Amino acid sequence: MLPFLPQAPTDYLFRHTYREGQTVQYRMQNETEMLIEMPGGAGEQEIEIAGDTVVIYKFGELTPNGLSLRIINRIQKLEMTGPMADAMPKMEKYPEMTSLARLDTLSRLRILGSEKEITGSPFGQFAASDPSNYFTMLPLPADRVKVGSTWNVPIAEAKSTVIARLESVNGGVASITLKGKMEKDEKLGESKGEDVPESFLGAMTAKTTADIEGTVNLEIATGATVDAQATISVRNQTTVANFTVDVSGKGKSTWKRM
Repeated sequence: MLPFLPQAPTDYLFRHTYREGQTVQYRMQNETEMLIEMPGGAGEQEIEIAGDTVVIYKFGELTPNGLSLRIINRIQKLEMTGPMADAMPKMEKYPEMTSLARLDTLSRLRILGSEKEITGSPFGQFAASDPSNYFTMLPLPADRVKVGSTWNVPIAEAKSTVIARLESVNGGVASITLKGKMEKDEKLGESKGEDVPESFLGAMTAKTTADIEGTVNLEIATGATVDAQATISVRNQTTVANFTVDVSGKGKSTWKRM
């Protein structure tokens, strides 16, 4: 008589198990090529960026609106090449950058504020919508899912058509693909100051779009990302007065839990 073997589950409920006092760290590495079109017909500038950052998530108390946390970016390496990079000041040590955030039961992340409008990602202009956070803290589906199931991935403060799809499950790890686009329009305040040329004074606005494609390997027992990879193509148009700076770029990033 053959021994009874329990059947593997055919559907899964994804929920994170983060708790107060817990710390999770990821190593994020990225390579980006950017093209900057200068205003006033000043031409184009190419720049290549290679980054290596430790991203730390420190979880605080549970509130009615979700689990509070601090996101700390510690840049280990940030190398830039190209004519524009040569003109930038060199830094031996990069400042540590911290953001305050909340995470609900479906791992939907909301950035509440930051000390710097920069993150470890070269796509830091997204601020609260920075796609890099959505690979380490993947928004989870509300209901149980099977292999082949899909769900929408909301991105804070942006329009998102990003879709997640459960591709396979192996050894307690779910392989999930992400693909889609996000768009964001924002007002950046006033450009002012004695050192700002008169022609650049005035209200600043920005329009950003991104095509996102990647894979997240998610630990089912904890709802946490084990590792992930993504290709993100970005276009950002920032306008002040009658001038527009157009930045386009394509980057490849990887994340690995430490």
